Amino acid sequence: MTSLSLLVENAAARPDAIPLVSLSGARPLDLLRIEASFTDDDGTVWRSHVKMYTDCFGKASSAGTASQGGTYRDLDPAGLFWSMIPAEAETASTLEERYRLFPSGQPVFSDPYRVIKLAFSAHDGADAIAQATYDKPQIAPGIDIAEIDDGGLRGAYYAPKSPIAREGVIVMGGSGGGLDRYWARNVASLGYRVLNLAYFNYPGLPDNLAGLPLEYFKKAIDWMKQQTGAGRVAIQGASRGGELALILASTWPDDIACVASYVPMHLPISGLAPGSNEQVASWTLRGEDKPFAPVYVPTAEMCRERGISLDRGIPVAPFYLESLKAAESDERVWIPVEQAKAPILLVSASDDTIWPCSYGAERILERNKNHGGKASIEHLRLEGAGHITPPPGTITSLSTSLYHQHARQLIAVGGSPSVNARAGTKAWRRVINFYAEHLK
Repeated sequence: MTSLSLLVENAAARPDAIPLVSLSGARPLDLLRIEASFTDDDGTVWRSHVKMYTDCFGKASSAGTASQGGTYRDLDPAGLFWSMIPAEAETASTLEERYRLFPSGQPVFSDPYRVIKLAFSAHDGADAIAQATYDKPQIAPGIDIAEIDDGGLRGAYYAPKSPIAREGVIVMGGSGGGLDRYWARNVASLGYRVLNLAYFNYPGLPDNLAGLPLEYFKKAIDWMKQQTGAGRVAIQGASRGGELALILASTWPDDIACVASYVPMHLPISGLAPGSNEQVASWTLRGEDKPFAPVYVPTAEMCRERGISLDRGIPVAPFYLESLKAAESDERVWIPVEQAKAPILLVSASDDTIWPCSYGAERILERNKNHGGKASIEHLRLEGAGHITPPPGTITSLSTSLYHQHARQLIAVGGSPSVNARAGTKAWRRVINFYAEHLK
């Protein structure tokens, strides 16, 4: 095997680029093990591995050879990356322990400019017969990142040196609070100016998602318009951020260029106040609470009474669906999407077990049609996917459950690691084209 070669490459220097692995010079029809690994800032080693047969020419590749076993199976060019998992997660004694150890499900890197050093090796039995490395960026080159603390506005501003559009994008996360973990860097890496906006559970901001004034987000919109010199901004949000994106587009329609709403809902739901059963509004406007659908996170015992599986944690969606349907009769609760003027892309997941976002997306479409809405609304339904469907280049091995810091419960998220990864790639491709169509 003196001519054996392991090559890892991808021409795109962006975080959504997938390292493609190819092996040549091996014995024909040989079963080899290919491993990948890296170490994050916490010292956690993330690993994946597969078994692949070489072809009659002694070649194999992640793009063209099916995995016969390992951290993923079948043909999946991105599998060696999305299936990476820490050994501590694999050996955790319980599912809850796994997600307490890794609540975000993602590696920890404090410096967004740090390049992730991936190591690959091919093994014939116990021996490594070829090795290669790959530098995976967390953000594209030529982007300045500045922390924002401007009159109470908090977040991070991403400014490409040569932006491809005058209009920028505000990116918002969901009920975990803090800053979005992956979309902001990916959107900025496309060449757009991005404000990664924090709105709670962040220094200088409220601890909980409860009673948050919508005027804070109008301030963010105006701030972004000032930075870009454009009269409008795009809004992107996921989960509670997806709900919020639709509220903002309906409240200040002339300020919004387009909306990408991941796993959205048609009704605002109640706020999060850990340790309290009180139903409170999530949002306020001009000092008054915005109407909401009262929902609650069920207990494990409530799930058992209904024969609902707890194998992946508590599936909240069935209970939310009942509360949402009960609240729909109150016209005041609905998000008035018919008031929006901007094009809207709804990305839903059919196996979302946190809340029924595909149902919510269909109700949004119905509402817009029945109330004479003028905005163009597109619904991309990701079949079999769960609540977390991130862009490519993101690890999804821990995407089917989460330990929710505010609900203080192990929550079922839905989907499977492989389906969530493929669904996220499909959605991201549509978002890329959506922004190209509507931002200028």
